[in-house]
Amino acid sequence: MDDAELRRCRQATLLSAIVALAVMIAAPILTGFRVDLLSFRAPMILAAVLALFLPYSRWRGMARLCTALECGALTLIMGLPVVVLSFAAMRLAFPLADATLIAADRAIGFDWVATVIAVDRLPMLARLLTYAYSSFGFQLLFLPMLLALLGHRARAYRFVLGYVLLCAIATAIGTFFPALGAYEGHGFDPRRLQHVDSWFGFFFLETFHALRSAPDFVLSADNTAFPSIHAGIAALCAWAAWDSRLLRAPLLVLNLLMAFSALTNGAHYLVDVLAGLAVAVVTIAAVKRLTTVRAGGQAAPAMAVPRPA
Repeated sequence: MDDAELRRCRQATLLSAIVALAVMIAAPILTGFRVDLLSFRAPMILAAVLALFLPYSRWRGMARLCTALECGALTLIMGLPVVVLSFAAMRLAFPLADATLIAADRAIGFDWVATVIAVDRLPMLARLLTYAYSSFGFQLLFLPMLLALLGHRARAYRFVLGYVLLCAIATAIGTFFPALGAYEGHGFDPRRLQHVDSWFGFFFLETFHALRSAPDFVLSADNTAFPSIHAGIAALCAWAAWDSRLLRAPLLVLNLLMAFSALTNGAHYLVDVLAGLAVAVVTIAAVKRLTTVRAGGQAAPAMAVPRPA
């Protein structure tokens, strides 16, 4: 792997993190809500613990571990601006888009209710989809660290950069398509289900309504929206793991299930999932563009940052 390419990947990732944190500070002020930063102390403390080992790993020349620790810490830190920006988008309170999204599903011939009922009749599949949906946070944190430890250091940085860009693009689009989700949109009673876990489709609704109407809303610790970030992250994870023979097959299967679980467990419409996958394609193209060093010449660095050992 070319040192210039690795350096470029790291620089672009760190720059995206700085921009995301700056936007995070401005977003609540501009949209009129407060953030209780102390309620997010658990991931911040974990990020700080990982960062504490960076000097030692760099001093000992443990390059893979250094990248793994840095990517892990960055992923944890980036969770906060991602959440804040998604809530800022909801705070703008654009008209609900459920009717539009349902019409789009019907236009492409997709029956969401029939799909959920069909999955509910297959207990094993329903259980697998619940596990896959719940793997979202674990993959975000551990996949870039594992990639780095396996020697795919540039891909680890690209994954973190892709995570930030994908969430930013999805949030910008989703601002104009706030939704209650497919369970509410279709008026579907989850008590009809025996095996599909519908909790994810309802847990956010109280916060969603408060955020759109309460003048003194305080964010203390996401919302079903167009496009589906779960589907986009699924595509990003599968892409990130593709160069690893060890991870390629299991991550592909897991993330195909996670993308599909956005329909049943995440209460997304099919058009949400398709849009999320499209955003992932755009994000991956952007990441490659930002981090590729052209043959015959080194691209200018994104910012001046120390080079890892």
